[in-house]
Amino acid sequence: MTIRIGVIGCGGRMGRLLLRTILEDRDCRLSGGVEQARSAEVGQDLGRLAGLEPIGLKATGDARALVEE
Repeated sequence: MTIRIGVIGCGGRMGRLLLRTILEDRDCRLSGGVEQARSAEVGQDLGRLAGLEPIGLKATGDARALVEE
């Protein structure tokens, strides 16, 4: 069973640690990441924010879309 997880606050220290942990766990799937709309992290690749290779999933400023996903 795969657990889908989204991270709100993905650009902070804890958020980046959570991204990395989720991406390295084979039982989890990262659904997305959210930061404040005016944050410099919006638009950045979530894998890069986690200190890993790019994964093709970008941070957004739209928490509602993530929750609906």
